[in-house]
Amino acid sequence: MTGGIAVTPFTVALLVNPQENGLVDQAGWVAGALGPAVAFLLFFLQNRTTRHEQAPARAANEAGPITPRVGPAALSPVETVPTTARMWNRTHERRTLRWRLLDGSGGVVVVSGEPGIGKSRLMSTVLSDLRKRRWSLAPPHIISYEAAPDRRLFLRAVVDDMERLSGVQPVAWEKYEPHAAAPDQFRAALEALGKRRLVIVIESAEHLLDASTGEIADDELNEAFETLATTTDHRTYVILVTRTAPRVSERHVWPTMVTSFEVGALPVKDFTRYLRELDKATGHDLARPLAAYHKQLRGNPRLAELAHAIFTSQSFDHHRLASIVLGTGVNGLSRALIDELVKGLGLVARRVLETLDAFGTPIDSAGVCAVLEEKHPEGLVKDMLATLAEKGVVRTTPDGRYYLLPSEADWLGHGTRRERLTDAQRSELLYESAKQLLQRQVRPASSIEDLRVDFAGLQALLRTGVMVNHIYDEIEDLSAELRPWNSGFLLIDQRKALRGRLGDPKSVQKNENELGHLYAAQGRLTESIEAYSNAMRHAEERADVLNRIRIELNLAGAYWWYGDVKEACAKYSAARKNCDESIRRDPNRYSVLRAVRLGALDGMADCHRHHGRYDEALELARLAMDEPEHPAYPDTEEGWDAAARCVGIALKLARWHIELGEDHEVDVLVAQARAEIERQEDRPRLAGRERDDLRAFYSAGVAGSHLLQGRFHEASMMANLAVRDALKFGDPATLLLARTSLCYAYLFGDDADDAAATRQIDSAARYRRPGGPLIVPALQALVAPGGDDARTRFEQIFKETDKRIERDEDDITAWNYRGFAMCGLGHRFGVEEARETFGTAREKTLRPAPNRVGLIVPMLELLDRRSTAPGRLQSVIRDLRTAGARPADA
Repeated sequence: MTGGIAVTPFTVALLVNPQENGLVDQAGWVAGALGPAVAFLLFFLQNRTTRHEQAPARAANEAGPITPRVGPAALSPVETVPTTARMWNRTHERRTLRWRLLDGSGGVVVVSGEPGIGKSRLMSTVLSDLRKRRWSLAPPHIISYEAAPDRRLFLRAVVDDMERLSGVQPVAWEKYEPHAAAPDQFRAALEALGKRRLVIVIESAEHLLDASTGEIADDELNEAFETLATTTDHRTYVILVTRTAPRVSERHVWPTMVTSFEVGALPVKDFTRYLRELDKATGHDLARPLAAYHKQLRGNPRLAELAHAIFTSQSFDHHRLASIVLGTGVNGLSRALIDELVKGLGLVARRVLETLDAFGTPIDSAGVCAVLEEKHPEGLVKDMLATLAEKGVVRTTPDGRYYLLPSEADWLGHGTRRERLTDAQRSELLYESAKQLLQRQVRPASSIEDLRVDFAGLQALLRTGVMVNHIYDEIEDLSAELRPWNSGFLLIDQRKALRGRLGDPKSVQKNENELGHLYAAQGRLTESIEAYSNAMRHAEERADVLNRIRIELNLAGAYWWYGDVKEACAKYSAARKNCDESIRRDPNRYSVLRAVRLGALDGMADCHRHHGRYDEALELARLAMDEPEHPAYPDTEEGWDAAARCVGIALKLARWHIELGEDHEVDVLVAQARAEIERQEDRPRLAGRERDDLRAFYSAGVAGSHLLQGRFHEASMMANLAVRDALKFGDPATLLLARTSLCYAYLFGDDADDAAATRQIDSAARYRRPGGPLIVPALQALVAPGGDDARTRFEQIFKETDKRIERDEDDITAWNYRGFAMCGLGHRFGVEEARETFGTAREKTLRPAPNRVGLIVPMLELLDRRSTAPGRLQSVIRDLRTAGARPADA
């Protein structure tokens, strides 16, 4: 990019404006509010393992665990039930878990416990119990999946499997629209199953958790689990078999409603019996001496297996095992036993483990051999990988790649001085591993998942502690690859790691500017402004006019997004003025600033419309849309990214014209938005790849226009499309926008469905940040069951509007929702007070906009019908209908 500084990475520049309508409006930041949720995609590929089985109607004659039809992969070695070991004890857990799966209420069940404790063995036995049970009605279906560090579990795949189950009729999609997102399809499949019993088992579910939060990272799965936990008219169970139970999230209710089973230590008696089973398999007699270490081995079958394997090694000193078991802390015992086992395998085993640690992601044997080929024969390395996998030290993926568990991966910084690599050797190993990973890049990347090896390679480079400039170049290249998915926020930690280490002032400036974007995307305004200010200071020190103006525009966007409209407008105006002056001074040199000028005009248009100045807003928006047609407009990545704003500008103009009662402009503007998306997808860098981000926002924007026009069926179709596309890259703003539209359509459409509306607005609310669109709590108040719940919502709206008006007395949206809140708080405010408040909003709007309250009026009518005194609000409604009233935005 010319100049090296990116203008706000809106790419789409189309996020929900917290100051304006919660259904269609201004652009904002990349979809970074749920960074960890999207980061999850980096570690999962699209292949999956499924195992289907339906328990028979009669009891099976044979005993033992279910033998499912296995797909392309089996369970990881550590979690596989040994053929020689039976299920010992666990009577209470077994009975309780079995009862939970028979009680008929469905929901999410978490089976947790430390590695090797026997979670999978318990689950296999319980499923076997279900299989042998006599069923008077239809027996349960059982579907099993296995998560892995590099394999994503797609909800759409789960839905497909649910639909294929015997006896389940094809889902009637009319109710959910033909393009419903996977969570809505899941709900429909759940309804189609009705009271039929279904058990969905997800093994190794710890791989579904985000490492930084401990929460389920995938939004689609979260929504599906929310449905399971909060509805009771089904008998579908999801069992998460995991080392770590998911943490409670502020955005989700389901983790507080799960049934949890923690698998603990085997009692001494059963632990000893388990050791005897291992003796029978190996021909040794070690049960008695090893049983003496029951407490130190925590009654853990996996630790028992490791100790047994060490005991059976050639020329092993029993006293050495005793010193390890008795002298190692609880948390380090597994690692200490593995270390001892590896010592018996020789130095090659250690070098293989160090190499897997350096890769930091599943890698095939060829990659490991390529790094070690100058020091160790390929055949020896492959044999050692197989040995380590057989002993459970190394894990394997279904397609034969190798990896280490995070808790067992620290081989580069561990070991005696003789065993450890020197710093130079360590850096060389990390660099060679990074090279191997980067040779496996997928180009063109069709999804974020294709960039998994890029992230692993970058992490390996960062761990070298050197080659900072090379690392920075890799970050910039990867940032460009992430741009189509608005996912640059996935690099925030890597960029922070470069602070204070970059020597090139230009790189420092650009890195700080990017951090400003990323902090803003995460809602960290203070840090965002600090980063932008750092970048601005470097630009001024370097007399870098181009980038100083770019950063000025970015700073304006930060103030706009967080509600300081007056400061935002001042900075947008300054950026426009500086662009114009620079272009006049040197048209050739500064023609690239036309892309920045487009952004400044767009931002100014939003600010003017926010304050009811439609004439100025319309003029500025038109000027912004015309900018890419100027002969001097830059044909660069920056120019293309800025032009993508025109999708949002066209949709905003369509909506503004609807508000003004000028519907004849709408179809033309919507067509312009669509044409810009197609033009963007034809740009050279994308090579015809679809822009899901633009398509998602386009669908959500058109849905909002349909709502204002009362076309609820069309609105729900477009909103469903928006949800489907937004879930592909975890865009919280578009999900908020689209699900809010769906709620409104379900609430006021011909086939009104309060339950569906409630589900949608509850889903939308999880994406609303504090101070976000007011229409969300307004709709929540309308669908609330009444009493304290509804009153609490109206009080929330009133308090938020108070804060907004105190900050900006010309905030027309806040005045309107303040009036709406007053109508809902009839015990505190009279009708005349609400009428005066709506009147204040009208007075502040300089041009009549009869449809700007097009969404609020039906909400007031519904509120009036459902109140204890129907008809009380009719005077307010008449005022809004007849006076050319104003804002229904949020």
